[in-house]
Amino acid sequence: MFAVKLENYLKELVDGKRNKLLDKLILLILNFLEQVYKLLLFFRKILYSSGLIKKTKLEPVLISIGNITAGGTGKTPVVKYLAGGLNNKGINTAVVSRGYGSETEGPLLVSDGCIETASYEEAGDEALMLSRLMEGFPVAIGKKRAAAGRLVQERFKPDLILLDDAFQHWQLARDIDIVVIDGLNPFANRHLLPRGYLREPLTALNRGDIFIITRADLIAESQLQKIKEEISQYNKTPLIYTAVYKSVYLRFLDIAGKSSVEPIVSHTARKILAFSGLGNPASFYQTLNKNGFNVAEMIEYPDHYRYQEDDFDYIGRKASEEGIKLVLTTEKDAVKFKDKMISSLKLQGISLAVLGIELEINNGADLLDKLAVQVGSV
Repeated sequence: MFAVKLENYLKELVDGKRNKLLDKLILLILNFLEQVYKLLLFFRKILYSSGLIKKTKLEPVLISIGNITAGGTGKTPVVKYLAGGLNNKGINTAVVSRGYGSETEGPLLVSDGCIETASYEEAGDEALMLSRLMEGFPVAIGKKRAAAGRLVQERFKPDLILLDDAFQHWQLARDIDIVVIDGLNPFANRHLLPRGYLREPLTALNRGDIFIITRADLIAESQLQKIKEEISQYNKTPLIYTAVYKSVYLRFLDIAGKSSVEPIVSHTARKILAFSGLGNPASFYQTLNKNGFNVAEMIEYPDHYRYQEDDFDYIGRKASEEGIKLVLTTEKDAVKFKDKMISSLKLQGISLAVLGIELEINNGADLLDKLAVQVGSV
């Protein structure tokens, strides 16, 4: 649990919740590192914009779905939404991701659209989740995404490749950049890594072609308008859409990859324990509360956390202490669970379920029409 404590400490530090002398000294170091990071970003931008480092161009149209902050903004549901919507318009689509947490350099095919061809250890949690959520679409990973792109280009001949989390990936030329912004925490504390959560200065928003503000239903209209106005300060011609997440089912997990789906309404009155390893765990718990779940216990793990059997012993013990018989988590976490972990809860009479979420983009048909036209014209 040391990693959890360290991450929580750093979050509290950069969020201004730690004010002792040692905390202030560490913050000074982070301030210095922030400036070093900013300088490195500046030189990197010059190298690519001047052509000293060439970008790779692939044959299919490339659309990047990324963000400007570290942590979860809801990119994966956007990728799923766009892939499904554009596929319905006859656009053959594949997905390429970095494969965060993967043990392989890549390129690696995670799924051919029908069969999962890589393990969690090989693919990483996000890529494996993508492949399971996006049945029918090839998914490949690679730290060099150009190589992963060539893999799907040669094998599947797609019209379009969706690049998951690639707004900062300058090595691969793309035709459209979609930037996903979390309405609950749009620009974090406005500091760059490691002093804050920004991956780039806000001026980088000028590279975006389309912006999607997620969790728009969880903020006031005045807050939403402020986010739009700030985007417009840096980008004079932004296309801005808003999106909401709809919790549509609970998927109860069993061993050997088996599961069963039940409507949420059947279980909202039950007392639950919730746990996750996300970049933005607050959004998960807020979604649970919005759906009326009685969340008696919450456990947070670091983003991309690799669960061990000891973690499930702890989860089971905490649930039993509170008399809880239902434990909820996320799709991203569930791909990392082994049968022994699920069985340890079942033996205690505790059910483990995933909260199933679907994205709804306001005026999404217009977005899909615009993208389809651009894909056809590139």
